[in-house]
Amino acid sequence: LALSVPVALSGCDSTANLTEQEHIQRAKDFEDNGKLQGSIVELKNALQKNPDSAGARLLLGQIYLKTRQGAEAEKELNRAQQLGTNREVVQPLVGEALLLMGEYQRVIDEIQPGDQTSPTNRARILQLRGHALLKLGKLKEGCDMFQQSRAVDARIPQTYWGLAQCAVAKREMKQARAWLDEAIKLPAEQAGTRMFIGDWEQLNNNPQAALAAYGEVLKAEPDNLEALQNRITLNLKAGQVEAARVDIEQVEKLMPKTAPAYYVRALLLFQQKNFPATQSALQEVFKTMPRHLPSTLLAGATAFELGSYEQAESYLQRYLARYPGQDYATRILAATQIKQNQADKALETLAPLLTPDSQDVQALTLAGEASRAKQDSARAAEWFARAAAIDPNNAALRTRMGINHLSAGDFPHGLPELQAAAAMTPKQHEADNLLVLAYLEQQQFDKALSTIESMERKLPGNPAVSVLRGQAFTGKNDLVRARTSFEAALATDRDFYPAIASLAQLDLYEKRPDAARKRFEGVLSKHENHLQAMLALAQLETLQQNSPAALNWLKKAAAAHPKALEPRQRLVSLYIGNQEYPKALAIANETLQALPDSLVALDLLGTAQLAAGQKGNALASAMRLAEKMPQAVAAQMKLAQTQLSLGKRDAARITLNKVLTIQPDFQPAQETLVDLEIRSGRTGEALRVARQMQLAHPKSVAGFLMEGKAQLAAKQPAAAAQAFMQALTIERKNTTFIQWHQAAFLAGNVSQADNQITQWLKAQPADFPVRAYLAQHYMNSERTPEAIGQYEVILQQMPNNALALNNLAALYQQQKDPRARATAEKAYKLSPKDAATQDTLGWILLEQGQSARGLQLIQNAVSVQPNIPTLRYHLAVALAQTGSKTQARAELEKLLAKSPAFPEAAAAKILLNSL
Repeated sequence: LALSVPVALSGCDSTANLTEQEHIQRAKDFEDNGKLQGSIVELKNALQKNPDSAGARLLLGQIYLKTRQGAEAEKELNRAQQLGTNREVVQPLVGEALLLMGEYQRVIDEIQPGDQTSPTNRARILQLRGHALLKLGKLKEGCDMFQQSRAVDARIPQTYWGLAQCAVAKREMKQARAWLDEAIKLPAEQAGTRMFIGDWEQLNNNPQAALAAYGEVLKAEPDNLEALQNRITLNLKAGQVEAARVDIEQVEKLMPKTAPAYYVRALLLFQQKNFPATQSALQEVFKTMPRHLPSTLLAGATAFELGSYEQAESYLQRYLARYPGQDYATRILAATQIKQNQADKALETLAPLLTPDSQDVQALTLAGEASRAKQDSARAAEWFARAAAIDPNNAALRTRMGINHLSAGDFPHGLPELQAAAAMTPKQHEADNLLVLAYLEQQQFDKALSTIESMERKLPGNPAVSVLRGQAFTGKNDLVRARTSFEAALATDRDFYPAIASLAQLDLYEKRPDAARKRFEGVLSKHENHLQAMLALAQLETLQQNSPAALNWLKKAAAAHPKALEPRQRLVSLYIGNQEYPKALAIANETLQALPDSLVALDLLGTAQLAAGQKGNALASAMRLAEKMPQAVAAQMKLAQTQLSLGKRDAARITLNKVLTIQPDFQPAQETLVDLEIRSGRTGEALRVARQMQLAHPKSVAGFLMEGKAQLAAKQPAAAAQAFMQALTIERKNTTFIQWHQAAFLAGNVSQADNQITQWLKAQPADFPVRAYLAQHYMNSERTPEAIGQYEVILQQMPNNALALNNLAALYQQQKDPRARATAEKAYKLSPKDAATQDTLGWILLEQGQSARGLQLIQNAVSVQPNIPTLRYHLAVALAQTGSKTQARAELEKLLAKSPAFPEAAAAKILLNSL
């Protein structure tokens, strides 16, 4: 529900001749009539006459409490106490101010009853402490405090509000209403109680009753911002735009250009689907109220609609951290996670809404979508069926059910669902279209063609249908009929671009690029600034390795569409790929000048600057992006990554911690922070972050993998192995298993490690990464026969694997196996420019007496990898064998001076002494 925010209202007063007391009386009159802003003005006028008026300060603090301006209230109340107002009067009021400010721990620390506190004030203080405890997540202690307050004095309305909140937290909605009914019998705080009643009605899905309650509040207090906001929200949800507009204008009149005014305007803009304008209005809110939770929720929904899914997730996670399980936020977050291919996370998010008796059609449908994304069609069908049982006439839901069945190959159930959806919407063809697309995706082209025939009867003469038919024939590799279908679409509409593009794709497939080029040029002859045609020509020229022509088309596209990002992004990417950094920078700068408010353009400039080595400028751009989007995780992560690339570890640490303040369980930030702490030698901090990840995501492997890395860095391989094993119990992946084996081996558990990896490969003999790792492990451990055995198995499965051949050749040579040279020759033939294959073959040739060719190969290897000591040692041996002893001696002296501890150092010293 909407939260109010602190504002300040200043104004002119024509009653300059009034006395201090007259201003105070006028303030009280305004208060009695619910005109709280007028009351504030009068009290400020009184304080201009007498800044030391304790009464005016006290009353102003109380009015600020009513307008929910906590910081201002605390200031005035403390000043009133300094001017002589009794502490027993002021302390409960200061407690209210601290609650409004979110200073919950200060309430616990500072607002306590004393020996002389009256029963009424004691009860008030107890209920304030109860509310603070609730906000601190201490439900039981807070609820106990409310009961104590009621036992001391049962006439405090706020106590009943707290008891109602406790009941809601326990899902005891009837008891919550009973507490509110008790509160409404009390003469004090009637408006506040009615606000809670309105909130209760909202929670119970009674919008009309909620509107009535907020209306009663506004009769008593026309300036009540919270009631206005809640009524605006409900009216917009009900489609009552004009009624909402009246209240929005009232808020804007009361508080022009303030956070509340921008927020309610954002609500209207969102309802009107003007999402960019909604986003702009919300940024104005965040300038003064960065933690305003209703705006945070709306920002999440807006980012979702704009396709900014990471940003949406960031906002929604922040909101749900305060209001866990809130239905609307939970559903949007789940939808966002599905869009990001995070189906498991989406189902975890939806769990509170998926109770056995859930009637939430949207949540059930989203659960179906998430299950379908996991390719769990059976579970998806269960969720969709539950939703359809609640809302059997929902065509969109029936369409989803049909798609799910079809994706599982369940055509007997899928077809009727899509047919039912089509029957529910006779003027629409979405179900037919999706059915065709599903068939195409599954490569069931004949069934797609059959459905297209019925679709064509519904949409006669529609070129899109002919394009679908052409795509089906393309899938059948019947390119003649595919071309005929695309041409039929053009016969209906000569400018139908999807048909033109499809024909061009056929031309390219048939190796006729000139024909494809002519088609796109034909589009441009009629529509000279057609963006997609120009981009297609740029792509065509890139495929033809005609970089100048590709650049020319991208430049034309950019010039014709000054505000289009895609041609500029592709230009910058192309220039960076060609290492033409000044040109990339020029385009990026032009883009930002053309689109000064575009965050994508700013990000593009930072990318170009970093590639060009303009580290300071890249950092400045990343900082600007982060400043413009202070609550956007993606922008803050870009800044952190830029800082890391510049070696600014301390700054990156601060930025990453800021990300985790915005979204405490954001895994990419946590993983980056763990890596940073490991590189900084702060393994204790790395472990702390890794364990936070485990608590936040107990079903994710990420936290355990990070702990394993940190434990290895801390030289605790046994603990690392334990962490990797925990990850394996969650998800058995070969990469994790390899990490476990490394840690177990380092911990000295050689027998266990060997046994486990043997069992793994027995169960999964084709697991190449594990077998390749094991072969290398045996090789490094000088277990040569076992390494040979593993490489021979690999080559049975992958006979042209150059790396395996090269390593096997080296192992054969160690064993004096005559197969060494032939194996090395094959590896070299497959990868002739690789330093490893050159060195291995060269070394074998040296040992077999073919020194001249061996020397040449090793020299080639050293030219590719000049800084590897083993290669330089081999070069010295080759030089010595071919009679170049002076060169060999110089090579060895230089090598030993630079690298005194490489594996062949002892042999190098012996050779040097012999020369």
